[in-house]
Amino acid sequence: MVLTSIDYQNIANQIEVGSGSIEYEKGNEIIIIAYTYTEEGYREDDYYRGTGAYIATSTFLSVEAADSYNVHGEATKNNFCESQLLTMVA
Repeated sequence: MVLTSIDYQNIANQIEVGSGSIEYEKGNEIIIIAYTYTEEGYREDDYYRGTGAYIATSTFLSVEAADSYNVHGEATKNNFCESQLLTMVA
């Protein structure tokens, strides 16, 4: 499976805080990405200028596995790059 920047953006849109996995299908293949995503920050709650918005100060993404398979369940190769996904998430 060859992933493009559009594929990375679609995958990044599915990532949520916590641990989980994403199944992304492209053509006749599927890639399963197991990850942990943490985010630290604070709620802007100043009396005069506070909006109540959450301000993220740092994020961390760890990909435990990125395995791809064809429609027959056979393992296939992929060009997954964790650092490219990180730029889309953060």
